[in-house]
Amino acid sequence: MGRWLSLTALCLVAIAAICLVDLLTGPDIGFSLFYLIPVVVTAWYAGRVPGVTVAVAGALAWLFADTANRGIVSLGPSIWNGFTRLVIFIAIALLLDRQRTSSARLAVIDRQREDFLRVLDHELPRPVEAIAALAKKLERDAPAHSDEHSTIQELQRRAQELQFLARDFVSLGRLQSERLLLTRTHSDLNEIVRDAVRAIADKQRVIITLGAEAPIVDADVNRLRQAIESVVRSALQHSTEYVNVAVRIDAQYAWVDVSDRSRVPLRVDDRALFDDPQRADDPRAVAVADRFLGLELARLLMEANGGSLDIESPSTLGSLVRLRLPRATRPPLMRSATA
Repeated sequence: MGRWLSLTALCLVAIAAICLVDLLTGPDIGFSLFYLIPVVVTAWYAGRVPGVTVAVAGALAWLFADTANRGIVSLGPSIWNGFTRLVIFIAIALLLDRQRTSSARLAVIDRQREDFLRVLDHELPRPVEAIAALAKKLERDAPAHSDEHSTIQELQRRAQELQFLARDFVSLGRLQSERLLLTRTHSDLNEIVRDAVRAIADKQRVIITLGAEAPIVDADVNRLRQAIESVVRSALQHSTEYVNVAVRIDAQYAWVDVSDRSRVPLRVDDRALFDDPQRADDPRAVAVADRFLGLELARLLMEANGGSLDIESPSTLGSLVRLRLPRATRPPLMRSATA
């Protein structure tokens, strides 16, 4: 409270000093902007009431200086000009106070979300890992070709899906709060794709075609692998046949094509259906909504790595999702000494 009073008093003194300079310079130079500076400072750092107080003082000081500089003026126009300055100063003070309050509230919410995500990151994987460990233990004790063994394998797949979901949930929260930290390294895209598919439970339905040349990309390996996993798992979920994953390159870019023959093929213009809430009743929009929700995290992760996720329209039936990144070159192992 004392600090706010000191700031308000200091800004009132500044208003008086500006008024004095305004009187000395005469009516040819407008000082409205200078009167506004103490109003902005007070409203942002001290709050609404001090800001309005300084705004009123600024408008009155401007009116006094303007009247004194111009000599004999009509009372009506003088009052009107002072009133317009008063309204503008008070409006700016109120808007700044609202913006300051909103920023403070959002900062608290963001800190609470960060704490919540930290707890989730630590606690959420633990029960899922316990389920996976228990399923692995039961698998060793169950007969190889029994119904119990098949049930345990299904339990392992579900536990792995829960692990993916927990990791995706935490990553999405960090992306929304712009707190996702990336550790970029030069990595082989072929190896990243191979590791991503290896981690998927239903990998028997995935056909991989790797590039003959090892495409090097500058990206966060874990986040890029996570994006590829999300796209492949989405394709597997909506496809009744095999899913093809191919690594391609050109002079500037390397990309991963994930194609499938899904029951609901994606098209380039489906993004507009997904983004338009007024078309929620459109049968096509409803059909593609689930697929786009599964791809949303992958798109955000690709953009965070400086790449993109695009929906292509292949000539054949089916869907094609392309994850594209700029190519990087390996740094030289040894630099030649200069003479």
